[in-house]
Amino acid sequence: MTTSTNNPSMQHDRREQRLMLLLLAPALLVIVSLLIVPLVWLAWQSIWQDGGFTVINYQRFLTDSVYWMTFLQTFRIAVVVTLVTLLLGYPVAYVAAALLTLERACSGNGAAALLDQRPCPGLCLAHFVAENRHR
Repeated sequence: MTTSTNNPSMQHDRREQRLMLLLLAPALLVIVSLLIVPLVWLAWQSIWQDGGFTVINYQRFLTDSVYWMTFLQTFRIAVVVTLVTLLLGYPVAYVAAALLTLERACSGNGAAALLDQRPCPGLCLAHFVAENRHR
């Protein structure tokens, strides 16, 4: 029986795992330094004041109406932006998917025809509109 240190397959797997971790390290460093560290620091600042622990900031947030109104206004803006994005994004995505489907139907090779930028999609779209006008 061979040990795992002498097994070439295991050595290759470990080397590949180390390489993956090495490739992942820059992304993890960015995430930790730009997201995790500031959030932890902010949370710490919210409970530590004048050399001791306090919950005065949370008490002020829950009782002062200025904070609630700001929160509600931010929430309203987020909802409006989400709805506008959905209203604009879905029709654009639908048309793009329909054009790709029409292109595939016209040329038979789909994405290759789009990359070639042949004039077929416009002709197919005119044909599609003419055929479906009475629906």
